[in-house]
Amino acid sequence: MIAEPVDERDASWEAHDARYRLLVFEGPGNAVAAYDLGDCTLREALEAGEETSERDARLWSLALIVDDERSAPVFGAAVATVRSRGLIWLSGYDYTDGEPSTVAEWRLRAEMQDSYLMARSLAGEPVVLPDGLRVFRMFPGWTTVPLWESFTDNYPFDEDTVPVSAGLRDELIAWGAEWERRALAEMDGDGEGTSGAAAAPDEEGDDPEAALLGEAEWARWGARLYRRAVAELRDVAEVRPGFALPVEESSAG
Repeated sequence: MIAEPVDERDASWEAHDARYRLLVFEGPGNAVAAYDLGDCTLREALEAGEETSERDARLWSLALIVDDERSAPVFGAAVATVRSRGLIWLSGYDYTDGEPSTVAEWRLRAEMQDSYLMARSLAGEPVVLPDGLRVFRMFPGWTTVPLWESFTDNYPFDEDTVPVSAGLRDELIAWGAEWERRALAEMDGDGEGTSGAAAAPDEEGDDPEAALLGEAEWARWGARLYRRAVAELRDVAEVRPGFALPVEESSAG
């Protein structure tokens, strides 16, 4: 979240008749039911999403409907009014769009999935998505294996239960340990290390050198491990990156 002070008088128009688009997704194929909501507040629209999804028993999302009109040239000097409709996502997004390609899309997808998975956990049901896949989050954080499965006992996984190959497990452990070394160095006032002073493990899994990795190099190493995790777990779980993937890797998998 980014918050910054502004002049509240900078808006040139206001509206008090917002309309919302509610999408509710059903089953492994994500069949969608769409509803337009009017004459309601945002809070009421969100409550409608909760009720229509049967308290998160289904994935759902909510958007603000924006109707736009603008002038556009047609033939010669003639000008026509072009009308179009767009959506600004407020909670979740269109789940049928597939795997996210931006940080914002990952955040919206996570919001939908986490509400759904938490509801299943509270109901004593298997913590899986409608397609039967689990969700593993990949991020470092003062633990041995940087893979986490929310709403289960695998938060985080330990070395004996993580369902990946031994080679990938060991590299994930090394990647997480490097993050801890960098974090401790930063706390001690040593900064982020010297970028380029050490090489991340290559695809064969060579050990990193003792010098701290730079932020970009550490992220590229994580991106390689993320791709491998996606490939190994394709039939088991969706792997959600919980760290900033390099731009070229954000839609890998």
